[in-house]
Amino acid sequence: AALSIAAAFPDLFADFIDVVKDMTVGKAETSSGRQRAFWAQQGITAFGVSHGLGIGPGSFRSSSLITAILGATGVIGVASFVGYVLVVLKPLNQSTYGKLRVPNSVAADFGGACAVAAIVGLAPDMVGSPTPVPPFLFSILAGFAVSLRGADGVFRRRHRAAPLTSTARQQSRGA
Repeated sequence: AALSIAAAFPDLFADFIDVVKDMTVGKAETSSGRQRAFWAQQGITAFGVSHGLGIGPGSFRSSSLITAILGATGVIGVASFVGYVLVVLKPLNQSTYGKLRVPNSVAADFGGACAVAAIVGLAPDMVGSPTPVPPFLFSILAGFAVSLRGADGVFRRRHRAAPLTSTARQQSRGA
């Protein structure tokens, strides 16, 4: 269908290609693209000037979350952020990729969905955040992911324990 439209309307197809180029690879040649490159360079420059320590949050603005974290908090901040993203995502955990086959795993399944949503939600900020602070929605979803997966693990550990006998139940109530 696309080739038929290109053959029937070559001018329309050429205009479409121009729009796609302007929105992607041609963006760097515009004044906006040059400004973004300048602001991104600020984070890299701050990282270099501080010898990898960073110059502190709030000290400058950048044009991406990565360069902002790099310039503001240095190697320690980048390592901490990557570590936190790994804790949130739990890339080796089955709940990250799909439904668990364990009974009563709704919390872990929902936590996995929140983790993926939090990480995917970072994509716009990776190319557009002026500060090293992750967005509010990331924080909320990451908190849900960490807490729900932890709560589900506690739930499963509690129910794997041997059931209490009626005598033990009476003793635990009286204590």
